[in-house]
Amino acid sequence: LALRQVMSQHNDSVPISRLPLEIFSHILATLSNIHPPSYRGDPSEPPTLGWITTTHVCRRWRHIALDQATLWTDVEFTLGTEWAQRMIARSQSLPITL
Repeated sequence: LALRQVMSQHNDSVPISRLPLEIFSHILATLSNIHPPSYRGDPSEPPTLGWITTTHVCRRWRHIALDQATLWTDVEFTLGTEWAQRMIARSQSLPITL
């Protein structure tokens, strides 16, 4: 088996992967409120992605987060214009907060 397939099978077997979509979406929404992306104030250090780092954990988490437009409505410009543009696009037609 290819490494990607093995990792996918492993990810599917862990307990959090068995959570219903609605519960996991609620967890992401809560996390976005308590751990938002932010600028640290020191120009030599990059801003933190906050809750967005969960989209880097596995394919399932990424798809859930990318499909949940409400997660992307708080547009953070301190991450740079590229991130701001991504957030606006991912918020779909929902109102955004700048």
